[in-house]
Amino acid sequence: MGKAMFTIVGAIAELERSLIVERVKSGLVAARKRGKKLGRPGKVIDADKFKELLSAGLTVHSAAIKLGIPTTTAYRLAAAT
Repeated sequence: MGKAMFTIVGAIAELERSLIVERVKSGLVAARKRGKKLGRPGKVIDADKFKELLSAGLTVHSAAIKLGIPTTTAYRLAAAT
């Protein structure tokens, strides 16, 4: 009897979980349709200041540290200039 109850409760929990997932996904779609931007906001990088630091003789790594941006972003920015 306990095994049957455990199976039934597990099935109900699985159903509830799938309903929650469905509601969250539809809520995200509705938010996107309303123009809501989802996710972490991007960091504003001053490209002119970065170029200025590079032309002053700083390395890409030290310029990245000075501006507080990731090194990979700094190298990507340096390649674009």
